[in-house]
Amino acid sequence: MLKIFLVECGQETCQHIQTLAEDARLVIDWFCFDSALKALVNLESIEPDVLIADVSMPTVDGLELLRTVRASLPANRLSLVALVPSLAPEAAPIADLPESTVLVQKPIHPQWFAGYFAAQIASRKVPVTTSLPA
Repeated sequence: MLKIFLVECGQETCQHIQTLAEDARLVIDWFCFDSALKALVNLESIEPDVLIADVSMPTVDGLELLRTVRASLPANRLSLVALVPSLAPEAAPIADLPESTVLVQKPIHPQWFAGYFAAQIASRKVPVTTSLPA
């Protein structure tokens, strides 16, 4: 099962994303945090596959959280998604994002969500090993 950390001040975003997952019939384990510190403390014990952070939260520096996580974990271990209010160059800290971070404008589009997480699930499935006939 895919494990997702969402670091976001507003419960409405957590509920919106959980609804998107249910609507897309994706089996995902969600962990919503209103604090970057809480997410960091639980990072090693829960080992999420994807970390989503709102980089424009007033009380939490989501951008710094993404940088910290990327510096400590390899890209193939954890996918990063940065939520921004706008994709306009002056509004989104695109240049400051860690390498291989996906940039997504809020609100999250349902079709993008379903496609992205279906691909995440598919990429993490372990192939079944079968013996070849002699």
